[in-house]
Parts: sequence; C-alpha cells; structure tokens
Amino acid sequence: MERLCRILLLTLILPATADAACDDDDDDGLDVALVLSGGGALATTHIGAIEVIESLGIPIHCVVGTSMGSVVGALYAYGYRAAELQTIFRDSRWPEIFAGQVNREDEPYLRKEQDALYFSGYIAGVDRQGLRLPGGFRHMGGLKTFYRQLLSNVPVESDFDNLPIPYRSVATDLATGQAVVLGEGDLVLAMLASMAVPGVFAPREVDGRMLVDGGLAEQLPVQTARAMGADLIIALDTTVEPPVPAPDWSAAQVAQQLIRLTVWQNWLASRAELTENDVLIRPDLDGLSTSSFGLAEVGFQSGREEARHYRQALLRIRALAAPQQKVQRDRSVPAPVNLVLENRTVLDDKLIERRFHYRPEDFAEPEKSRRKLDDLMAFGGLQQADLAVVDDNTARLATRPLDLGRNLLSAGFRASNNLEGDSTYELRGRFTRRPFAGSGSELRISAEIGTDIGVLMTYYHPLGPESRFFLEPSIGYVGEQILLDFESERLGVFWRQTAAAQLRLGRELGDWGVLGIDAIANASRIQTQVAIAPLGVDKDRFYGAGAFFGLDTLDSTDWPERGWQIQGEFQWLEEQETHGDSDRYRFRLLKPVSLGRFGVLFKAESEVVENDADNPTTVLRLGGFRRLTAYGENSLLSDDYQIASVELYRRLNPSTALVSVPLYIGALVEYGNVHLQLLGQDIGGHTVSYSAYLGIETALGPLFFGGGTSDESSTLFLHFGRSF
Repeated sequence: MERLCRILLLTLILPATADAACDDDDDDGLDVALVLSGGGALATTHIGAIEVIESLGIPIHCVVGTSMGSVVGALYAYGYRAAELQTIFRDSRWPEIFAGQVNREDEPYLRKEQDALYFSGYIAGVDRQGLRLPGGFRHMGGLKTFYRQLLSNVPVESDFDNLPIPYRSVATDLATGQAVVLGEGDLVLAMLASMAVPGVFAPREVDGRMLVDGGLAEQLPVQTARAMGADLIIALDTTVEPPVPAPDWSAAQVAQQLIRLTVWQNWLASRAELTENDVLIRPDLDGLSTSSFGLAEVGFQSGREEARHYRQALLRIRALAAPQQKVQRDRSVPAPVNLVLENRTVLDDKLIERRFHYRPEDFAEPEKSRRKLDDLMAFGGLQQADLAVVDDNTARLATRPLDLGRNLLSAGFRASNNLEGDSTYELRGRFTRRPFAGSGSELRISAEIGTDIGVLMTYYHPLGPESRFFLEPSIGYVGEQILLDFESERLGVFWRQTAAAQLRLGRELGDWGVLGIDAIANASRIQTQVAIAPLGVDKDRFYGAGAFFGLDTLDSTDWPERGWQIQGEFQWLEEQETHGDSDRYRFRLLKPVSLGRFGVLFKAESEVVENDADNPTTVLRLGGFRRLTAYGENSLLSDDYQIASVELYRRLNPSTALVSVPLYIGALVEYGNVHLQLLGQDIGGHTVSYSAYLGIETALGPLFFGGGTSDESSTLFLHFGRSF
C-alpha cells in the first residue's frame, strides 16, 4: 500500500509525456531513464556505475547520452551488459581507432613505398577556392568501422525505440547552437555526431544539418530524458568545473576554456532540472582525463565506488519503478546476400565492387572485413568505406572521397651541417591528383629545391579485374652536387645532371608485397666545378632493364614496432656509345622488435654497382639520417657498400593519449663498409657512426632533430617528413 501511494504521489508531481519512448503507460510503477554525460575516456566511470546498477536489479526503461556518454549509452541500449562494456573499453586500441587512418599493414605496397620518400602526409587540398585545410586533427573513419562492427546487425535506417532499451543521442546544431536529439536513422552516425568535438573531428552531416559534440548544448541530457517520458532519472556525470584562468594562457588554452564554460553553463541548467527523487552520481576523477583510455580499470573502479554510496537511493528507485522490460539483444550475425553500392567518388562502381569483393560472411569476420575496407580506402584515396546492414537481405557499401578533395599537397624538408663548412638543405613538395580518373589511376608531380634540384612526374595506372596489376611510367630530372673527398682532402666538386624515363610493370601481392620489371632510359652529364683530377666523364646515355621485388608489413614508417621490410632490385644499363655495361644490385632488410618500453630496429642494406671501366659511370650516394648519420646528406660516394645498424627508440609521452603529439628519443649505431673505384684507386673503407635524435610525430608528419659522429665526421640534421 505504501509503495502504491508513493507511485501515485510521484505521478502527480512529475511531468508525463504521452506516447513518449520512456513512458510504458504501466500502472505498476514509474519509468527510469539512465542519463550519461560526455567526457571522453572519463565515460569508463559510467561503466563501473552501470555494473552496480545492474547488480542491484534497477530497471532501466530508456537511455540518453551525450558525446562519449552517447557511445556507452547506445551500446548499453543495444544489449551490451557492464561486463561486456568493460571488455570493449579495456581491450580496444583506442589511439589507433581515434587516429582514423588506414593501418599501414593494410595499405598496398606501392602506397607504403611512396609515403617513405621524405614527404609528410597530405597537408592540404587544392580546388577552385584555393587551399582546403583539414576539418579536424582526426577523422572518424576508424571509429565508424569500430562501432559498425559492435552494432553489426543494426540497420542503417532504424527507430531507436526498437532497441532493447529505447535510446536517444544528443548533438549540437552548428548553425543554431541548439541541442539536436537523434532518435532514428543510422545509430552509428548518431553516436559519431554526438562526439564530434570541434577542432578534433570534422562536423557530421545528418539530415542536412551539420552537427558537433552534444556537450556544447546539453552536456547532461536531463531535459531530453524528461521529454522521453522519464519519471525518475539516474544521471552518471563526469563534468569538470572550468579552472581559474591564468594570465599566461595560450590562445589554444583560451579557446579550450571557452568550450569548457559553454559546457559548464548548460550543465548547471540541466542539474537544476533534477529532483530529490533522482540520483546524480559523480565519480572521483582524480588521475583520469578525457584521453586516459589506458586507465580504463581505474575508471571502472571509480564508478563502482561512487555508485555504491548511492545504494539506498537506487533501491528506492527500484521500489518505485515499473518492472524491467525484457532486454534481449539480437546476437545473430547478419549475412545479407545482396550488396548495394552508394558511391560518391569518381571511382567506377564496378571497380569498387571487384576490389572489395563482397561476401555475405564478411559480417561474421569483422577483422577480415576491416582489412578489406582499409585496402579499398588506401587504393582509391577514400576518406571512408563503410559496410552496413540495410535489411536481412541487403548490405550497403558507402564510399566517400577525401575531405581534402582529389588535388592534394605534401611537403618535406631536410638539412644537415657537418660542422666543417659543408651544409646541405632540400625542400620537397608533391602534388597528387588522387584518383586521377575512375580507373583508380594517380598522378604525382614531385619537386625538390636546395643543394640538389629535381622534378619527377609519375603516373600510376591499375590493371586487371581487381586492379592488382599496374603500369607506372615516370619521367624526371635531377641536378646533384657531388663532393669527392679522399683521406680528408677534397679532390673535387662536380655538378651532375640526369634526365631519366622509366616504365614499370608490376603486380601487387595482397597488401604486403610487389613484383615487377622496369624499362629504363637516362642521359647524364657531369660538369667539373672544382677538381684536382678530372673524372674523364662528360656525357653518357644509357638504356636498360630491371627487376624488383618488395615485402613490407611494418606497422609504421617512422618508429615501427612489428613487421618486416625486405627489398631487392636489379638493374642492367648499357652506355649507348661505348656499349659498356653497368649492373646494379640492391638488397635491404628492416626488422623491428619490442624490448619492454623500447623499440629496436635492425637494418641491413647492401648495394653494388659493377661498371665496365674504372670511372664511376653510375655512382651511389650515402650519408644522412639512418644512412650513416655522421656524414652529411649524400656526401659519401660509392659503387659498393654494406650498412648494418641497430636503432633504439622510446616514446616519452603516454601512448594512451588520443590527440597528443607523440615525442620520441632514439639512438643509432651504424656500421658501414663503403668503397668507390676511381681511376684505379679504391677509395673508402670501414666506418662506424653513432647518433641520437629527438622525434616528434606531428599532425602533418614526423619531425627529426639530432646529430651523429664518427672518427671522420660529425653532423647535425633537421628533417621533416618520413625518413626511410
């Protein structure tokens, strides 16, 4: 009788919304909403509190979430229990997921090869309006694929009331600043829109509106829960009061403070909507941050401990609440037979379908499906490739072009000084049109200016049903300054100009390797600037052929932790006038291993040129970071060398941070056996180089600063762009 009276009393004093999602129209109790605030990794505390709520048998009739709270809320409404949520948040590789980039292991070999030539990633796009800059530091491709796998059988068009527990996601309309409540459509897109933090992620378009993080409008969505018909609210909150500003704050800190104030003000309004019959749980956040996904266990425990303090209040809610509806998640794995393609790129539809090679069982193999999506994105220059269920019989593959467009810019820079007056510098730029046409072809124009100058134009054209074969013609020019030293004496300074054309025909081997052959023609001219003894070579014209193979499964170009890289190449060239041969052999091996908190990189490389005459008609150039670092860039001449090195590196700042700038220190020991046959003399010998560097993984590409020393030379260097 007492319980019935309390129910009648609360029914009179609490607002009710007819036919709302959280209103079961039951006469036997009140409806309870679980309300989850935003907070990034702080949402791990939500999961710990949910564990206690479950253990007490508290019925939940609807769920509302903002930002990362919308993610936890959606998964809970779908049917994941607290223990499953803990596994997801504890074991997932969040930094990689948030990075939103195709895993390097899943990129085609040629993409890996191109990315390793002293260039940054794409820093801007070019269109008729000028430069197009990224909309955020991260894009949401990785998150979208991850959430899609967790919710694999939820159709892209669905009513969120039909989930085991009715659900709402809250985002902010970028045009009006008002809260937008998402209750139907694509559940994954609703989650992404709710957590699109301005400046970190680009806004998400939903039904013609540009949406960003819901915390800017309704950090603790109490009002939305009331509108759904909730009578009682259990609010799990991680909102942090803005700090007192300091006079020395940077512009970025001021901008962040403005966002905090906006969130705090709407949070105060939401908290005022709570009544004494509701429960507000605010865990201890000491030691946690919005990016501390690596401390998930700490977050779980903090949520548990705080929720236990509200045991009696939660039990009172249980006494007043209507019985829990039957919550049973559909665990069936979808296997739609038909695939529809929603292609917004210039790529040919048939090419995409052949390259992706959809199978109904793809949904049962999420890791394999992810790799296929990554392969498609890397091949076609796509921002997104999304596989989702439409209905029991149909799946949808949606492809979207790069946010920066098809005309892309990359950059690179390197400089060195050997402390004896010899300095080199090189600024590189690259324009890429990707894709060039519907076939998936690509045009690259690269240029360098500095101590050396050059330009190279390459056209890549895929062939075959799945575009695994390729044809790659290229033409280029380079002018190089060559310094010839012997026993610390400078014998000469020369300027070599080379114009070259190459036609490459090859075959991709999955995403890990390549085989191919080359046809080569080039003409070179060496001009003496200063010399004690002339080289005796003025002009040469060569033609020839080559063959190459490569294997590359490294997870990173800059600081790898796993995988292999093996390369082999042979070239035969014949001089047009003298018919003298020049044969070139090259082999390279890289193998990283992990040693506790350190990464270790083992490298071995050998290259030999066999010239008919004593004069070096083909000259190899060594020196520079990771190529005998103690010597200036390209300052060592050789026609026969072997290098072996061991590199030790460590990341200094926590790898669990999502939007931080990774900072590395590293040290190398390199052994080189370098020889050059010149006028019957064998120049060169053995050398050992010791070096150290500081590395920063910026949003645009890696930056290296360091120095190296040996018995013969010492060098300082600065590099921007990938280093292998």
